[in-house]
Amino acid sequence: MLQAVCDGKAGSDGLTSVVVVVAAADRPSRSGRREMRMARGFESKSAQDQQQEAEAKKHEKRKKRLEPEEIDRNKRREELMLTRTRVAREFAETKNERRRESLVAALAHLDGEIRKI
Repeated sequence: MLQAVCDGKAGSDGLTSVVVVVAAADRPSRSGRREMRMARGFESKSAQDQQQEAEAKKHEKRKKRLEPEEIDRNKRREELMLTRTRVAREFAETKNERRRESLVAALAHLDGEIRKI
């Protein structure tokens, strides 16, 4: 059985100190402890890469700041699309012919408004 304990401190050479504890049954002639130096593992590098990607995404979002008019336009388009989805669902469920005609007109109106944006 091996157990590794990392002190989390990197030396001047950039390597992390790790203490490996070996069970007495595995190494009867030794004291059960030895210290060795090893490079950072894949997990640390992976975490570092993820942090760098997150920072890059934040920076990219900052660059893509939208103008207030564009934000309003996008919000209005989203509202119209949601309303159109609701009306289309209601049209599919409605049996009353007059109500269906009204919903067709509403869909046509919403399609025209969406095209304007």
